[in-house]
Amino acid sequence: MWPMSFPYPERRPLDVAGRTYDYVIVGGGTAGCVLASRLSEDLSVSVLVLEKGYVRDHALSRIPTLSQDFSRNDLQVVKFKAEPVSEMPTDGGRQNVKEGIVLYGCDGLGGASRINGMMLTRGWVGEYQAWADDLGLDEWGWKDVEPCMPPTYNIEARGAARSSRESTPATTRVWLSKVTNDVSWDPIAAIHQAFRVLLIDCKPINTPAGQVLTTCSMERAMASLNLVKNEDINTSTTTAQGYYHTHTAVDVSGQRHTAYHGYLNKQIALARQDRLSICTGAAVTKVCIDTEPDGRLSTRGVFFKAVDGSTGSLEVYVKARREVILCAGALRSPQILMLSGIGPKDQLERHNIPVLRDNPHVGSHLTDHVAGPAVVISGPEHESLLTALQSPFRLLYHLFLYIWYGLGLIASPTTALVMFLQSYTLNDKTMEARRTHPDSTLSTLDASKKSNIPDFEVQITPLPCFQPTFERVTALKDTDTGKDVPAFTLWPVLMSPFSRGRVELVDADMATPPRIIHPFFTDTRNHDISVMKKALRFCMRLSEAFMKSEGQVGDDKYPYLDRCSIFMGPGMDDGMGEYEASGTGRKTVKSRTAADVTDIELETFIYRWFGTGYHQAGTCAMAASETGDERGGRLDHKEAERPFEKRINGRAGGVVDQHLRVFGVSGLRVADASIFPVIPSTHPMIPTMMVAERCARFLKSYEEFKYLQDEANREISKR
Repeated sequence: MWPMSFPYPERRPLDVAGRTYDYVIVGGGTAGCVLASRLSEDLSVSVLVLEKGYVRDHALSRIPTLSQDFSRNDLQVVKFKAEPVSEMPTDGGRQNVKEGIVLYGCDGLGGASRINGMMLTRGWVGEYQAWADDLGLDEWGWKDVEPCMPPTYNIEARGAARSSRESTPATTRVWLSKVTNDVSWDPIAAIHQAFRVLLIDCKPINTPAGQVLTTCSMERAMASLNLVKNEDINTSTTTAQGYYHTHTAVDVSGQRHTAYHGYLNKQIALARQDRLSICTGAAVTKVCIDTEPDGRLSTRGVFFKAVDGSTGSLEVYVKARREVILCAGALRSPQILMLSGIGPKDQLERHNIPVLRDNPHVGSHLTDHVAGPAVVISGPEHESLLTALQSPFRLLYHLFLYIWYGLGLIASPTTALVMFLQSYTLNDKTMEARRTHPDSTLSTLDASKKSNIPDFEVQITPLPCFQPTFERVTALKDTDTGKDVPAFTLWPVLMSPFSRGRVELVDADMATPPRIIHPFFTDTRNHDISVMKKALRFCMRLSEAFMKSEGQVGDDKYPYLDRCSIFMGPGMDDGMGEYEASGTGRKTVKSRTAADVTDIELETFIYRWFGTGYHQAGTCAMAASETGDERGGRLDHKEAERPFEKRINGRAGGVVDQHLRVFGVSGLRVADASIFPVIPSTHPMIPTMMVAERCARFLKSYEEFKYLQDEANREISKR
């Protein structure tokens, strides 16, 4: 029978209570979906997924533009409030720095892949290789992780698709559909496809920022600063510095493609009901860990409650025959470990939690990408995504394009063009990027070298947005007219932060959100603020090159340059108080250039308007050993001069080993963004999926090894 005629097979907590499964996966987010799908491919195993949220997959949740709105209740968005930032060098009068930031996540199958920016980037060869060479994680070099990265496809004009990987293993699911040129025999469908092919080539209606990106204007401006163009960000030949057209998790029909859609969709869940159980509305409280007579710690199962209260105040229990795997994310996975008795001894004792294993690294090393303040360039209404869709005619037109063809602005991600750069390669005066290292002839473009790992990114976003508070991104308004400012944004993001925070328990109740001490510009070496200042100065210089048509001739020129101006940027202090107070602002006559803006003005602007990248990681860090090596994480002078080693300074030991097993506890693993030993200098969706793929391979190979070992022992016992 056609499987789509049945509802999604969600289990209730009472349906699974008291049962035994081979594998119990805590969390059905991005990593949990991948891991559950991979493990349930084996016909002989039983898998249970415990997810706090629900499926709730509907048309509005799949629209790329609308599904990034964190204020929508139907998206199952969850908020975490961090502790106030108490030690900020200067906040420029921004009261919200002292109130603490709001971090967003998503409960529900697919997790953050349901609400994120949909950007698919694998990261840099040299960065993963540095994990192996410098951190002792010799099973996590590029040759080890690359086969486990889900392939993406760059959808190009006229429907051609090109693989982002030179070869795709047969065991790897192609989770993003290719676009093909096949035309149905149905004449109506043929006409529909023909028009769709023509519309794909009509770039101004499909590009979020209109002709800002589709003409050569911005590309010429970037080229004038010596940046290299890369058509594909996910190939082995991609340069470590340049500008890139991004891959995004949008399928051929113009819908958001989440980890749920790719790995744990209805068809897969129905086909595997005999061995895969997906329990939603289940809030895990702790992992059951017993102490063996010989002192070893062994995982038995998981305690949880029903979100809807159907289990009352009582915890219910499921048993894990083989292993429990935490995929609850960088904020919840360490919380679950600590509530289960694994974590810093002082914290556990403070909340009367029996200490099963004292590990001070649980919850430590919290890292996040830092979103800097934006340089906002105003322009004509139809060139900005927000104001373009405020026109009733344009909105109806793009609704038609989306519903009928899966095209148009509504089907567009908010970021289609990004730049990755290394701050130390930029000329301090001209902001031009060097293609060789300042003190050698070595190339800065070779992505296989750890010295070339980018430390900041610039996103070109077709929205006039900034963060007046830590809780939301808001459109700028012109106080003279009261209307939203039609504009686009150059948004710098710190990708290689040195600052570290932590996650702590508030009490012994999993229902209480953890205490989050978020890392913002807290590194004592002032590295993070130095990189952000340079990134912001670069954005100013790029906007100047764009508006002056530097390197542009003839038809390459952006046709609306006479209507463009910098609406918001460093040194434009007039009206800043109004931005802060009400989310509105006014045009100012004062402006600065990249050449004359001062460090004080840059710092003031940064501390007033910076935000989070919503990419928390590192709280259950992977390490070669639990306590670290004899260096204790300290580095000699020469090592500390190199960018990657600076980021790992002070790191000694971790929570999980190279096979993602929690140190000192058998049958318990962690597989999500919390295990990153160093936060990748890229968007974390693909790396998180890679971690889940690796975990599945480790589990399968471990069970095969145990089977062979048991067979050998049986043969020996017969003799």
